Amino acid sequence: MFKKVLGIVSLAGVLGVFAGIGCTVTSVAPTDGGAADSAPLPSTSSTVDASKPKTDSSASCYDEQGALAQQGVAPVKNAGKCTDAQITELDKQCLGAGSGCDAFVAANKDCARCILGALQGDDEKTTPIGALLSVSDDSVVPNTVSCAALVIGKPECAAKLAIQEVCLSSACAVCADDATDAACRKEAAAGICKTVIDATCTTAIESTKAQWEATCSGADFDATYPKVAKFLCGGAVTSTDAGGGG
Repeated sequence: MFKKVLGIVSLAGVLGVFAGIGCTVTSVAPTDGGAADSAPLPSTSSTVDASKPKTDSSASCYDEQGALAQQGVAPVKNAGKCTDAQITELDKQCLGAGSGCDAFVAANKDCARCILGALQGDDEKTTPIGALLSVSDDSVVPNTVSCAALVIGKPECAAKLAIQEVCLSSACAVCADDATDAACRKEAAAGICKTVIDATCTTAIESTKAQWEATCSGADFDATYPKVAKFLCGGAVTSTDAGGGG
């Protein structure tokens, strides 16, 4: 999974609010990440088991209290909300060492919404899930899973897999390496994220990686982000962002 730290913490002020599954409500911005890498597990419910008590963890980085509940409707391909230049500029201003994110979002709301998801004041439940997914209060991962679902012709999986990915990734956000992350994700899939694991959709993308990988994945965040953002938010631009559209 490829995470990238947000460039400016105040970005949370222009984004929607994600509910913490375990306890609190946390303001977050998107995350970088790849396709769900947990083994398929049963259950296709769209709700998260918030009542499940925190359990002893064999993976030290597993944190139920950090698990986030993604909201929103499925994204579509080629939404026509961002130019290539806007996709590059959002990365520059909002991620890594960027410091001009608030200004970028204010001037490019349609594009920012497509990439980051619900902005402050938006209805999260009806806003398309972004090309970046928030996995902690300061890091994001590319929405590779939704991208993959659309490439293989499974639009019904686009939102389900994003919701699943956010839960798994946020519950394991502090894992230090691939080995502990993999162990943690399995534990989260059997624990706090159990009710949002979709075995059918997970199997669908895991078994068709050769079909979607070139479009939706890269060697690292910097290679994956533009692919996912262009596939989901690019195309013939029809937004009003040229005039600071909302």
